[in-house]
Amino acid sequence: MEDLHQELSSFDSSIKIKPVYFMDSAPVHKSVLTMKVLDKIGVSVLFNQPETPDLNMAELFIRDLKSKLKKSRGEPM
Repeated sequence: MEDLHQELSSFDSSIKIKPVYFMDSAPVHKSVLTMKVLDKIGVSVLFNQPETPDLNMAELFIRDLKSKLKKSRGEPM
């Protein structure tokens, strides 16, 4: 969490556009600590809709990777 704080703290405070952090609704992302850190450094939070893996690029990547691994092993898809 400290790494995230340091990274986001490096934003230039003279920039008038407030940074936005887009994330899924995992409980760790919505924790009180996470929200306090993001608020403290002035970052807006935009949450992905729950149960929408088609909007989450990581989920799409993992799904495709699993499919390719199964295919390479000759497993039924």
